[in-house]
Amino acid sequence: MAGWSRQPKLHDLFAAAATNPDHPYIDTIAVTETRHLVLPPRSRNGYGNHSCDPNLWWVSAYELATRREVAANEEVTNDYATSTGDDEFALTCSCRTSHCRGTVTGHDWRRPDLHHRYAGHWVPVLLTRIHQLTGSAAVGG
Repeated sequence: MAGWSRQPKLHDLFAAAATNPDHPYIDTIAVTETRHLVLPPRSRNGYGNHSCDPNLWWVSAYELATRREVAANEEVTNDYATSTGDDEFALTCSCRTSHCRGTVTGHDWRRPDLHHRYAGHWVPVLLTRIHQLTGSAAVGG
């Protein structure tokens, strides 16, 4: 399983962004083992943030929908672990929810607790990995 997500071009984008004094955020979604959808900077869906207890989750390859009721003025969030499996991805989390993991990584798709919490609500490439890892479809709900 190691090396599934070696993405030299993607990592080049991250490295270039890190050298920019404005540190632009690179927002990506894993599409296949070798391809990522890189969203344009400041796109509408680029304004949501990560949460370890998000109010959005994946309902198809490129569509998020509400996971639970969203209160007026509540920020929309999703768990970045459900859309990236890049071995080098790591994000310090400060969502302060009861499910906060402290660090979100490209390895979180391997976590049984997240398999259960999100059931089949992952991008397809990660669902395939979960199936290969567990021998069954993602469970839970």
